[in-house]
Amino acid sequence: MLKLDYLSQLGISLIWLMPIHPAKTYYKYDVEDFRCLIDECHQREILVLLDFVANHTNYDHPWFRQARSDCQNEYRKFYIWTDSQRVQQLSNVRK
Repeated sequence: MLKLDYLSQLGISLIWLMPIHPAKTYYKYDVEDFRCLIDECHQREILVLLDFVANHTNYDHPWFRQARSDCQNEYRKFYIWTDSQRVQQLSNVRK
């Protein structure tokens, strides 16, 4: 966990992981390893964001286009916008 200490000293407050899946083969990690990573990160006040392909839509997707064009659109809440309250909440978690 020395690398987490180093990241914390750098002021890193969030680690964004690409999709991972528990497995006993190939990469040799499992759910216990992941749970340990989460716990260790949280002890250092580092958030972990686990990306998931289903979380994405193309910028040409009708939902995204509608959401981008109108702040009151029903699809707006499907996305996290940089000026949104949800982003502010994530920023305040570390404070």
